[in-house]
Amino acid sequence: MKSKSYELVSGTVFGVIATFQAIRAVLQVPAQVGAQVVPVWISWVAVVVAGSLCIWAFRTARQGNIGSRERVVRVVGGALIVVCGLFGLSATPLGLAIAGVGVVSLFTGLVRYCPACALAGRKPIEIH
Repeated sequence: MKSKSYELVSGTVFGVIATFQAIRAVLQVPAQVGAQVVPVWISWVAVVVAGSLCIWAFRTARQGNIGSRERVVRVVGGALIVVCGLFGLSATPLGLAIAGVGVVSLFTGLVRYCPACALAGRKPIEIH
């Protein structure tokens, strides 16, 4: 596997881990390993560590495919979608699915890279 491919795959994996840990922490989902209960604060630590590794991997790949205006729209829109899904729909299964879409939008805006856009061969759109 080439270095750039490895960075993109590892960044995606760390992003998924950070997302699931954030969902566990926000919803206060109990976790247990054997007889030990895993406290929720450990998920917040995992969010910071996995999120940092994710951002680092995507920035190292330096393959941004999202323009600056689209980035702002993705970050703001993603944050609003997460809020609507978690609080507007009271974290119902539909609300969680909608919040997940918002997290993806927010995340792709933050790291300036969208894997789906890369697969489709889409280039950044810049309006001058």
